[in-house]
Amino acid sequence: MLLSRIAYGLFKHVYLLHLPPSYYASWLSDIRGFYLSLPEDSSQSVHHDRHHAENPLHPLVSQWKAMSGISCVVLTSVVAVLQIANTSSNPLISTLGITIFAAAFTSVFFCASYTFLAFRIIKRSHIRSWIDDIQSPSASKWEDPALLLAAPAAWLIWSCILLYPFLLSFTWSNQLDPGGTISMRILCTMVILSGAIHLWLAVPMFKKLGATATPAAEDDQEINRYGVHHRTAQ
Repeated sequence: MLLSRIAYGLFKHVYLLHLPPSYYASWLSDIRGFYLSLPEDSSQSVHHDRHHAENPLHPLVSQWKAMSGISCVVLTSVVAVLQIANTSSNPLISTLGITIFAAAFTSVFFCASYTFLAFRIIKRSHIRSWIDDIQSPSASKWEDPALLLAAPAAWLIWSCILLYPFLLSFTWSNQLDPGGTISMRILCTMVILSGAIHLWLAVPMFKKLGATATPAAEDDQEINRYGVHHRTAQ
């Protein structure tokens, strides 16, 4: 039992980086709350129009398409660096490059698979069944829908995280500055580290935005069909 809890904690908070599962858990909670508040006949309208605004899969598909595009940019960047003369012969650079390539490609494959399955659900008018499934308790905590939805984002974030040591390794290799001038390497290192530190500080701050809403303010909000909160008209 203890080993299972440790493994689950590592999977959720390290392997999936904690933030994606937390985001999708909140998103699914909003979706559940909205559809539970709908009359049955209103909920059934989701079956008949796959382009209807009530379809909760459309924002997910948009996210997967965006993540696929970002992953392709990462893949292209890594391939471009590895094409520089003698770069691929450096063991550290080539290892990091292949690892990033694998992570980004995995994200693309996840996004493509999920998008295909989502369109199949929409085409077969199984939206309500999908909603019922995410409302039902999972047979195992490993089958939590939030963990399943977090996989594409987690793999993409891992590929981006690994870009930093990859770029630093390239910066301090002889391929960037054969002449041995240290100034260019220091400048590149400062830019890379500044970006990483800025991201590390900004993301937790951004996550806190809106987290201090009072209960009265929350009661004055309405969850729309995408799980986004809007003020209700007075």
